[in-house]
Amino acid sequence: FLIFQLIQQILPFQLHLQIQSLMNNVDKNQRWGLPANYSSDSKVYVKNGWLPLGNNYTNAIINSASRVKNSKSDYIVVQMSNEDNTQNDGFDMLNRIGQKVYDKLNQ
Repeated sequence: FLIFQLIQQILPFQLHLQIQSLMNNVDKNQRWGLPANYSSDSKVYVKNGWLPLGNNYTNAIINSASRVKNSKSDYIVVQMSNEDNTQNDGFDMLNRIGQKVYDKLNQ
């Protein structure tokens, strides 16, 4: 959480709140790497990126940095994927990992 503390010290408070709001309101189709099922008291934040290396979204590089905060846990997960058969295969894999991490940390 050191990076979040550093950001809080550098950025004006209002800008920090705006960034949090943007990361918390990402379109559902672009929220890969997060759990699909999470508790109602969870706040989720995400910043993702992708680069298709082949035609028709094949062989993609995909990355995801996300934070999940609720009454049981507060954690950050950074995932990187390379050379997936398709972009959607990469998204699916990151989603599965995001769900498994959430399930384990919120038992």
